[in-house]
Amino acid sequence: MAHGVEIDLYEYLGVSFESSAKEIKRAYKIKAKELHPDKNKSDPQAKEKFQKLKEYYDILQDPTLKVSFLEAKEKEAAARRKEANRMAERDRVAERIRKDWEASREAAACAAQREHSNATRAALKSFAFTPSFDLQFGTVLNLVVGKKCSAVAEFASRQEAEKAIKAASVGSVGYVENPLKVSWPTGSAPDGDSEADSAPASTKHPRPPPPETHQPSDDVPFETFESDILAKMARFG
Repeated sequence: MAHGVEIDLYEYLGVSFESSAKEIKRAYKIKAKELHPDKNKSDPQAKEKFQKLKEYYDILQDPTLKVSFLEAKEKEAAARRKEANRMAERDRVAERIRKDWEASREAAACAAQREHSNATRAALKSFAFTPSFDLQFGTVLNLVVGKKCSAVAEFASRQEAEKAIKAASVGSVGYVENPLKVSWPTGSAPDGDSEADSAPASTKHPRPPPPETHQPSDDVPFETFESDILAKMARFG
């Protein structure tokens, strides 16, 4: 600012830009009493402060110096506004970049999730017991398809289950190019006499309703389908 002044003279004197010369003079006298060296003997800079006050007051009283001060004040204010605008624009750009990055990351995550769900759904759909399997070995009462191309099947009789396990041991269950592996859920046959269950299903059980097959639906979120599968498979240990 003018004459190396780095402060706002109006603010220093406690007046506003619209203050009259009389109001500025009154504010100067009050400030002079406050900073007078005789009242601040313990302050080694008291004389310097009092002299600065006189210089500031003279600037506001001299028309030429006052104009120079006001011009410098306006330039400084303009520079501050320009810097503030630059910082605000920088913040806006940074925020836009952050939002774009987050949107891109979220889109990539959603795409990866969809790809995973579609791949898993396709794998589960391709893994199913064929109609010939059901007719050849008996009636499947319930079929719960789990993860990693696995499933738990409930047959109408033990005899039918044993036939399926025996046939699977020689690779004749399911598709020829991709035969199924069939075993007891516990890894070994449960206790009990197999012959006791050897009677035809028609004599031991009435013809049950069509098998309940669980496959993922395009209308149901895969996470819901998966949770349902896990809950049902938990019953089989």
